[in-house]
Amino acid sequence: MVVQGSPTALATDPLFEVKNSIGQSVFVVWQDSVQVYINDDAIESNRGGFAVSGRNMSKALTHDYLRITPDSARIYISDSLNSEGFAIQGINTGGNINYLNVSVDTTEIINPSQARVLWYPSKEAFLTGRVLIESPDSVGLNSFATGFESKAIGMYSQAMGYKTKTSSEYSTSIGKNTIAGGLNSFSFGDSSLALGNHSFAMGYKSKSTGEGAIAFGTVQVDTAGNPSSLITQAEGAYSFAAGLSARTTVAGFGSISIGMKTETNNYGALSIGSFNKCDGFYSSTIGSHCYTNGYYSSAIGFADTANGLGALAIGFNSKAIGENAVAIGVSAFSSGFASNALGFNVIASGDASTAFGHYVSTNGKLGAFIYGDASTLNTTLSTLENQFMVRASGGYVYYTDPLLLEINTMYLSPLSGNLGVGWSNPQAKVDINGSLRVNSGTTFNKIEGSSSVVGTNLIGGVKVSAVVFPTPFIGTPKITVTVKGGNYNDVFAVTTRNANNLGFQVNIYRVDNAGGTWNQNLEIDWIAWE
Repeated sequence: MVVQGSPTALATDPLFEVKNSIGQSVFVVWQDSVQVYINDDAIESNRGGFAVSGRNMSKALTHDYLRITPDSARIYISDSLNSEGFAIQGINTGGNINYLNVSVDTTEIINPSQARVLWYPSKEAFLTGRVLIESPDSVGLNSFATGFESKAIGMYSQAMGYKTKTSSEYSTSIGKNTIAGGLNSFSFGDSSLALGNHSFAMGYKSKSTGEGAIAFGTVQVDTAGNPSSLITQAEGAYSFAAGLSARTTVAGFGSISIGMKTETNNYGALSIGSFNKCDGFYSSTIGSHCYTNGYYSSAIGFADTANGLGALAIGFNSKAIGENAVAIGVSAFSSGFASNALGFNVIASGDASTAFGHYVSTNGKLGAFIYGDASTLNTTLSTLENQFMVRASGGYVYYTDPLLLEINTMYLSPLSGNLGVGWSNPQAKVDINGSLRVNSGTTFNKIEGSSSVVGTNLIGGVKVSAVVFPTPFIGTPKITVTVKGGNYNDVFAVTTRNANNLGFQVNIYRVDNAGGTWNQNLEIDWIAWE
C-alpha cells in the first residue's frame, strides 16, 4: 500500500493520521516528518507511550527495543558480544560514520581514529572525541578517554587531551602526549611521563620513574622551540624534582631537588637553587654551583663544597673538606678534623684549629687559633700547636664590661707597644689604672716616685724640704725617702712628717758633722704607695 500526498497539499496537511477514541492525534505522517503524540496523563501500567517491540515466530511479543513514556525514553539492545549495539551515524559519499555508538563489542578496532561518542557496556568504558582503538586491549575496564586519540588502557584509568595515554590501573593522564604508566600514577601537561607506581609528573617533558616520585617542571627550549636541556626527572623512590632540568637519581631515595639543573644522588639529600649537586647521604646544597659529597654535609652559597662527614661550607667558594669541619666566608678552607675557617682567604688545616679573619692559616698545627686583620695580603701562619696568635695592626683592646667602660679595659698600643690596664692610653710599657698584686703579695692601688733637689746646708742643723705628689692619693700613703745615690762621704738622717694625700715634708740632718752643715747640692729619692 502506498500513501502519497496530493501535489496541491500544503506542508501543514498530513499524509496519514491516526486518532484515539476522542479524536486526538496519536500518530501523524507529514510531508517531511513523522510525529508521535503521547498522553501526559496517568496511563495503565502496561500501555501508553510509544514502543518498538519484538515478536517471535508464534507471533508472541518478546521484549521492547524502544520505549518512550512521559517520564522516560529507553533503548534496549542485546548484551551478547556479537550484537551491533546502538549507533548514531552520519552519511557522506565515503560511507557511514558512527558519531554515537553504544556497543558490547570489545573486539572492535577503530584505526585510523574517528570522531565518536562510544560506550562499551561490557567494559563500562566511555570514549569521546577522536577515538582510536588499535587493539581489543586498548580500552580498560571502567576507563574514560576523551580528546584526540587518547587511550585509557588501564582499568579504572582516565586519559584526557591530545594523544594522552594511561596504561596502568587507577592512573590519570591529562594534557598533550602525556603518559601515566604506573599504578595509580598521574601525568599532567605536555609530554610528561609518570611511570613509577603512585608517581606524579607535571609540566613539560617532566618524568617520574621512582615509586611515589614527583616530577614537576620543564625543559629549556631554543629559539626554534626545540628542547635544549635535560628533562626534569624524579628517579628515586619517594623523591621530588621541581624546576628546570631538576633531577633525583635512582640512588636518591626520598631526596628533593628544586630549581634549575639541580641534582640529588643519595638518600634524603636536598638541593635547592641552580646547578647544585648532592652526592652525600642526607647532605644538602642551597644556592648556586654548590656540591656536597660528605654524609650529613651542607653547602650554602655560591660555588661552596662540603666533602667531609658532617662538614659545613657557607659563603663564596668556601670548602669544608675535613670531617666535621666548618668553612664560612669568601674562599675559606677547612681541612682539619673539627676545624673552623671563618673569613676571607683563611685556612684551618690543623685538627681542631680555628682560622679567623683575613689571610691567616693554622699551618696544620693542632688546636691552633689565629686571627688576622685586613692590614696585609700576606698570609700569617701559626707556628706551634695549641697556639693563640693575633695579628691586629690597630692594637688589642679587651673589654670585660658590657658598657665598654675604660676601667674594665686592657689595651696594647700598636705604635709604642705599651700595655694599658684600665685605660686605653698607656704612657709606659705597663700602665695600670687600678690596683696591682704580684704572686699573692701586697696589693698596690697606686705607686708614685720621684727625685727632689734639697741643695746645700751652710747654716747647719735640720733642713726642711716640701714634696708635692704629681697626682693626689686617695688617702695618706706610705712613704720611703733616701738621699739620692752618689759619691757622698757624708752620712745623713732623713725622716718625713706632715704627710697627707697631697704630699709630705722631709727633714734632713747630717750626722757625721757636729754642725750638720754640707756643701753638696743634695738630692733625695722618694717613693709613696697605698
